[in-house]
Amino acid sequence: MHLSCKFLMLWLLSIVSAVSVGCIGDDVSNCGYENNLNLEFQFTPLIEGESNFIEEGADNFSMAVYKSDGSLDRIYDSSYFYGTEDKIEFSAKLEPGKYNFVFLADNESDFYTLNRGESLEDWHFVFNHSEDFHVPYSHKALYHAFIENFEVKEGEDGRRVVPVEMDRVTNEIKVGVHGLEDKNMAPENVKVQMSVSDLRYRWNAKAEYEEHSLHYEPEYTIKEDGTRMARVYTQDLREDMESELLVTYEDPKTRSGEVLYKAELIPLLMKYLEIYDGEVKDINKVHEFNIDLDLEGKFFTIEVNGWVVVTSEQDIN
Repeated sequence: MHLSCKFLMLWLLSIVSAVSVGCIGDDVSNCGYENNLNLEFQFTPLIEGESNFIEEGADNFSMAVYKSDGSLDRIYDSSYFYGTEDKIEFSAKLEPGKYNFVFLADNESDFYTLNRGESLEDWHFVFNHSEDFHVPYSHKALYHAFIENFEVKEGEDGRRVVPVEMDRVTNEIKVGVHGLEDKNMAPENVKVQMSVSDLRYRWNAKAEYEEHSLHYEPEYTIKEDGTRMARVYTQDLREDMESELLVTYEDPKTRSGEVLYKAELIPLLMKYLEIYDGEVKDINKVHEFNIDLDLEGKFFTIEVNGWVVVTSEQDIN
């Protein structure tokens, strides 16, 4: 199913009939409940101004429903959904009681592994990687949301609007290396490496660190002015995670590498957040970073999202 949307909102209309365990399919004649509750899930981005998940191509949508005791009730994947550009509809059946909903939307499911398990505490996902913890390049769009203790009452009728804020849990990081001609360097010989701690992402948006870091393989391009561009898509970034940004020049004649820039990635990005707002924002709530390294002239200059964060040679290793 492919959907497109020009707006920052997505309406998900769910007709939810509360039924007993004896209900089968759409036949509710023997359910024993007279509930006629329609749930209308209204999706918006968690961060104001961001694109919603449909606009980012994350149209592979699913919802896992867990009972109040944490046991899995049912999973609704894309096959349960249908709709138009601005709304999707599906039917679900729930007995009266309290539930936890966990929503997930992605653009391609092969870059991560999701484990829903038999209980809510089992729910988590991790990024796929090679044995040496390298992550191949791909456009990764992944969005997540959850609702706790949602109550369906016996005999409840009518329509209830339920707001859901979808949080983007992948990041796009671009690195541009400028001024290579001034240093007589061929742009195709510039390599960019980015590494960050691996995360096990839980149902409630909390994350647990793995014992290793992931090394993201970039997509490379060269602009008309000779700028070497590298782009990666990473997991959520956290302020206390280990990270590294390494830019090298690999001379094909000598087969030796010259370090152009090496630093911890997260503190570099935090400098931008401090300058931009005058105070530190949550780095896991910012999902797009453009890092520009300018080698031309006497001093190195590094900008993040257009803001200068490094201007001194002493800040460059």
